[in-house]
Amino acid sequence: MERLVDTIELPDLNDRHVVAAAIAGRADVIVTENGKHFPTVQLPTPLFTQTTDTFLLDSLDLYPEPVISAVQCVADRTGRHGPPRTAAAIGQWLGVTDCPRFAAAFLDTI
Repeated sequence: MERLVDTIELPDLNDRHVVAAAIAGRADVIVTENGKHFPTVQLPTPLFTQTTDTFLLDSLDLYPEPVISAVQCVADRTGRHGPPRTAAAIGQWLGVTDCPRFAAAFLDTI
């Protein structure tokens, strides 16, 4: 992977390992809020970037049951190191952080 890192051109050279890991893991997408550091035109095909909100919204659209189940699993694990949360509470929290479109669609689904 070290040799691969040296071949990647990005605005921030310290981000090259992320692209190398995505290639090595055969990923299709890099989920980031900092798209300026990962311009799609500089990524090898078919790799592209998405924001967390877009990624989760697309995932909910394509795989609603597993996504809802995953959020429920997260909710089920809360309460051990803080207050317990419901899936709806997690959806509401996501709505006020970086994922308002996903949160709205998720809350409409449950």
